[in-house]
Amino acid sequence: MSERMARPLDGHAFRPAPRIAVTERPIASLVQVAAFPGMVEMVNAALATLSLPPLPAPTRATPFAGGVVMDAGPARALVESERPLFAALDDAVPKDAGTVTDLSHGRICVSVAGPRAAWVLAKGVAVDLHDSAFPVDATAWTTLDHMGVVLRRSAPEAFDLYPYRGFGRSLAAWLETAAAEDGR
Repeated sequence: MSERMARPLDGHAFRPAPRIAVTERPIASLVQVAAFPGMVEMVNAALATLSLPPLPAPTRATPFAGGVVMDAGPARALVESERPLFAALDDAVPKDAGTVTDLSHGRICVSVAGPRAAWVLAKGVAVDLHDSAFPVDATAWTTLDHMGVVLRRSAPEAFDLYPYRGFGRSLAAWLETAAAEDGR
């Protein structure tokens, strides 16, 4: 019988690399909220009842105390939170206004930070990561090498990547290889 890991990167120690730090950040709650056509205002009102920001503008994220709401496409968002939110969101969003899906166990978060973070990530994503094109709280649904990821710039020199959990080890290996060749 196989044992189930609590997190795909449990026990993985990222190799040190110059001017970059890679860490797995545990996700307490990750929920997708999607509004049906013409129901964005109703979904935003439901989010407000939980003191959450509205669905963000395209390619943007809106931080709040203890989390962030990230654009996930037209009338959709990913809500990451330090506290479990699925049940509260599922109750708050009217069933005729939209859907709420718990993705907490479907994705992981890997943070990449440091002066060379954008340089390393630029090797694998087709997104302009210059701070003028991809500022803090910008988001993109993209691929990194062969893996689909949600990419968010969380600080001037920091990015959060949200791959499907099954790609966690592959992402770790790719990041270590890409960072190692810098040599600075």
